[in-house]
Amino acid sequence: MLGRQPPHASPGRDPLPLVAFPVGGLYRNEMLQHLEVGGWRWRIGYSSASLASVCSAVAAGLGISLLPERVVQAGHVVLGADSGLPAVQGVRLALYGRNGMGAAGQSLQRQLWDLCEANPR
Repeated sequence: MLGRQPPHASPGRDPLPLVAFPVGGLYRNEMLQHLEVGGWRWRIGYSSASLASVCSAVAAGLGISLLPERVVQAGHVVLGADSGLPAVQGVRLALYGRNGMGAAGQSLQRQLWDLCEANPR
């Protein structure tokens, strides 16, 4: 998980402020599930469908979030096991495409597949 140094969105806050994608968005369910299982009280402090906005909100200290390592930027702190937060591993990205897609959909699917294959982390 990513956060910012105290006194902003530290893991010691109750409820824990989260920066998340909207319902059904990337990483949201995974993050909430791990917090629920760990018995953490949380609240959504900021929500956006934009990855750039979520990253900026974390850097501004509005909350913590679950994000891929490749988006870590200045102002972010990777919160490890010593933070008391649950370890989240094994998140996978799945690409689904319906049968009968047009040429534009098939092209996009190929481009996304190629992008994932080029960056397997």
